[in-house]
Amino acid sequence: GILLSMSIENKKKVKIVQVGANDGFHGDPLYEYVTKFNERIDLLCIEPQAIAFNSLKKNYENISNIYFAMNYIGNGEKKLFYTLNENFKKIKENQNQKVDGVSTLEKTNLTNRLKKDNLKNIDNYIDSEIIQTYRLEDLLKKDPIHEKIFFEVDFLQIDAEGYDDEIIYNSGLEKFNFKYINYEFKNLPDIKINKLHNFLKENNYKVLRWNKSDEIAYKI
Repeated sequence: GILLSMSIENKKKVKIVQVGANDGFHGDPLYEYVTKFNERIDLLCIEPQAIAFNSLKKNYENISNIYFAMNYIGNGEKKLFYTLNENFKKIKENQNQKVDGVSTLEKTNLTNRLKKDNLKNIDNYIDSEIIQTYRLEDLLKKDPIHEKIFFEVDFLQIDAEGYDDEIIYNSGLEKFNFKYINYEFKNLPDIKINKLHNFLKENNYKVLRWNKSDEIAYKI
């Protein structure tokens, strides 16, 4: 509803950056809007995982004004990236359960999931690799087209499996002055949520918790 309102009111295109775009379809809050009103938007989908990224490009292959980046957003440092591995997938397959392929820069998010499944020796189910992260502004500078189109951003959408707060801290609020930031809070402990709320307040945002998993911060 917010995006539709913005696209009607604005004489120019609504600029959207999505961090953690996954495949762009399953559980994606932007898909219906983007596919129906793609002539009114420019969307940059950022997804670091190769399999999801390839599916993302395929799902949007016939949609205009969509741009892609296969990178990790963070503070610009190298970090460990964690993934539920084949051992976990085998257990879920034996239980006839779907594996969602969750990966994250926040290991605690995975360990909490495994504990809920009453699994022991948790590290046996998690693989890790060292990856390079980029601040959002620096990522845009890597591609002249992205930098030209997304020099300002209206709407920042984040789904980073417990790393959403760090994405916000490293997304250049002082530069982009986002009108709206939608993110998942459900995987953040209270201490991180409180810190994030204070940070957003200091940057002149109000926060609305609009469902059981998401909050939206809007500029005042």
